[in-house]
Amino acid sequence: MFDRCVAPSTGTDYADLYQLHGYDPNTPIDESMHALDDLVTVGKFRYAGCSNLLAYQLARLLGRSKGLGTARFGSVQPRYNLLLRENERELLPLCADESIAVIPYNPLAGGFLTGKHRPGAPTEGGRFTLGHAAGRYQERYWTARMFSTACRGHCRRRLTAGLQPHSHTRRTHLRIPLRRQRAMIAQATACVDSGTSMCVACHP
Repeated sequence: MFDRCVAPSTGTDYADLYQLHGYDPNTPIDESMHALDDLVTVGKFRYAGCSNLLAYQLARLLGRSKGLGTARFGSVQPRYNLLLRENERELLPLCADESIAVIPYNPLAGGFLTGKHRPGAPTEGGRFTLGHAAGRYQERYWTARMFSTACRGHCRRRLTAGLQPHSHTRRTHLRIPLRRQRAMIAQATACVDSGTSMCVACHP
């Protein structure tokens, strides 16, 4: 596989990192660990890594690699952004304890955190409208809760930069009194639906 696919495109006889894309329940763990170890041992790859694993799955693989004496994972690539932070509970602390590098993907949530999208139909030409993944991205992020969370972040960034959040009157949006702008930056306080409200309609 390496000689047919990787070597011709890279012009080298080895690659720095080879990652398992996900946890395969149909393949014995020992078989996967031995296969990775063989590739590292012969010099095709310098390090083995993994992606899209839960903390307990990574812990199982680390345990088996230690028991078998095979190459251990040097990196993990989780989906991680300001909207999806569940990996902070177990996966990231595990990686810190085991000295495993973390290479996050999807840091802007497919463009959702850039501020270009508004509630309603997604902006054409991005992850939310193109290809087979469009439906999956909309299911994952296109909710009122995600928009509210993203908009809080946009408003905080505007305040930090010395800009005023835009006034907005739609009750479907998050509403925060202007008198609490500065406290929101430091404490990310809950919204209060009273007084003049700030826009959470996704102004970057």
